[in-house]
Amino acid sequence: MHVRRGDIIVPGLTEAQLLADKRYTPLNWFIAAAQTIRREAAWRDLPIYVVSDGHEHELTGLLAVPNCRLMTLGTATGDMLLLAKARLLFASAHSTFSMWGSYLGGVPALYYPGKMDENVFPPGSVIFESEWSAGQELPEPVDN
Repeated sequence: MHVRRGDIIVPGLTEAQLLADKRYTPLNWFIAAAQTIRREAAWRDLPIYVVSDGHEHELTGLLAVPNCRLMTLGTATGDMLLLAKARLLFASAHSTFSMWGSYLGGVPALYYPGKMDENVFPPGSVIFESEWSAGQELPEPVDN
């Protein structure tokens, strides 16, 4: 999961104001995604790695999900390559960082509803890209 926070979260903004920013993806969406992963047999045992420019205290609810942890390789390039090794990417809205991770690894990506700007892969690609809402099924895992 790529949880973009550093250049978006401004103290004092309401959730409605944040949602109006095309770059913002609510933390509760990532939490719902992590909980869905833990319920679906095909994904249940996979670790969930969170790459974020946010602070650990901003991610508390997400990091409380079993086998979900904040990861960094110490550099932006390293973290992008970590995303590229994912089997499924829950991407931050309007984030070229997420998009590059998906592109470099050929990783299927899911986005918050209404926040997917464009496809990374050409039409007809076998790599799954879509918006996702809690309650929807996840795509099948891919090996990379």
